[in-house]
Amino acid sequence: MVITLINGNPEALHSRYVERYLPKLAARLNAPYLGTIVRGGGEGLRMMPVDGTVELFGNLQDLGRGFA
Repeated sequence: MVITLINGNPEALHSRYVERYLPKLAARLNAPYLGTIVRGGGEGLRMMPVDGTVELFGNLQDLGRGFA
């Protein structure tokens, strides 16, 4: 299981507490834990035009395919 966190916090540091929990969550779900991708700056994504986020989400999908 690889989990990507993109949230409304300006810095990735704010997601680190969730990142520490995710191995426990994977264990409870009986899933292998392969890591977590944390990206800060998600607060601006909702204000960007769709064509401005295509590259980011494409890169995240490629990263996910690499783990799949």
